[in-house]
Amino acid sequence: MWVPLRAHLGISRARPISLTLVKDGRRLRMNVRDPADLATLGEVLLDELYHVPDLRDVRTIVDLGSHIGCSIVFFRVRHPGARIHGLEPDPRTFAELRANVAPFEGVTIDPRAVSGSGGEATFYCSDNTLASSLFGEGRPVPVRTVGLDALMDELGLEQIDLLKLDVEGAEYDALAAMTRLDAVRAIAGELHPHLIRHSADDFFELLRDYRIWIDCLSPTSWQFHALRA
Repeated sequence: MWVPLRAHLGISRARPISLTLVKDGRRLRMNVRDPADLATLGEVLLDELYHVPDLRDVRTIVDLGSHIGCSIVFFRVRHPGARIHGLEPDPRTFAELRANVAPFEGVTIDPRAVSGSGGEATFYCSDNTLASSLFGEGRPVPVRTVGLDALMDELGLEQIDLLKLDVEGAEYDALAAMTRLDAVRAIAGELHPHLIRHSADDFFELLRDYRIWIDCLSPTSWQFHALRA
């Protein structure tokens, strides 16, 4: 109750509130600041938004759009032996991300944005941190970008067992530029059809070698899971 009340009073970016949760028998502590943080925590940890059925033996996870770390915490609990690499370019949420994943071994985080290529770009920080993106509206900040092929090379990865993709409009560019998509076993993510510069059919054509499940949460947000056949 206090989180939305703080937002109503205009103090949503005050010091974080620490919550203690139990997930799969493991006691967890998460810091949240505003309703967006709280909503993400509920969707990811309680509703298991990024659970991929039938995916076993997960050793390497790349989490694109890590926000405050709810997805990384979920993956750490569900796949305790996996290496997890998270990217989050929003400087405000990156600090929360760092604090929330600090207790976990085998996790690295990176402040770059995934894109079709490496370099520099303008990132737009929205008041609603879930909407911050390379293509949205908000306070512009410069960020570094990286393509998925280059990221795999940097991390020394031959395979990604699970790729989590929630990058607010950069989904198509990131996958279309990747020449090693056959090295990705499964993808769990969100697609925002109004933000990508191609049709949803074009996007899912990139995943033609996967079995795909789609849940249209709203006209502007589709949840999908893709498992290599």
